[in-house]
Amino acid sequence: MPTHIPILVVMAEKVPFTEQKENERFQEAQRNFVKANDNRRLVVAEGSSHNIPSERPGLVIELIKKFYSEVSN
Repeated sequence: MPTHIPILVVMAEKVPFTEQKENERFQEAQRNFVKANDNRRLVVAEGSSHNIPSERPGLVIELIKKFYSEVSN
């Protein structure tokens, strides 16, 4: 992944796997990806499961608009 590209990661609050160990691994991988570069952001979509755009479309739109505003300046 090119490091000059800003990235917004929206993570579901509700975990997608039945095994806790897999959920922890999945969430940690997302956190580590974001920590790897200063122009990456992580937001937890409270109350959502894995299909965030369908469950919280308004939130996704607002997060993208805010992120774009922040990185385009």
